[in-house]
Amino acid sequence: MQYYISLSLVIVLFISLKIQTDFIPHTDEYNNNPAGKELYKDFGCTVCHGNNMEGTDIGPELSGLHKYFNVDELVQYLIDPTAVMARKDRLQELDEEFDAVEMPSFGDLPEEELRILAEYLLKNE
Repeated sequence: MQYYISLSLVIVLFISLKIQTDFIPHTDEYNNNPAGKELYKDFGCTVCHGNNMEGTDIGPELSGLHKYFNVDELVQYLIDPTAVMARKDRLQELDEEFDAVEMPSFGDLPEEELRILAEYLLKNE
């Protein structure tokens, strides 16, 4: 009997911890998203856009993206930059300014990871 009570308590504890962690958002108000930050580095974004999204000689800074994109639009841009660029004047201007390197397509990567990255980038004021 005592074994079943102990097992029940362990199960209840596990379930309560699982429920609590399910409500942790991907990002917080201070853009302290470790998953997004890691994806930014892992995908090689730092090469063109800098370690802190400040931009470099070959890629623009990434502040204020929320003025031009929502999450879905940015994910689509990451999947197929050329197609989205054709519809956005601002992107065409940036393409001319930073013409040495073309924005790569990340269409072969999982969309959920691209969504996490997009959320991270959009929080950069």
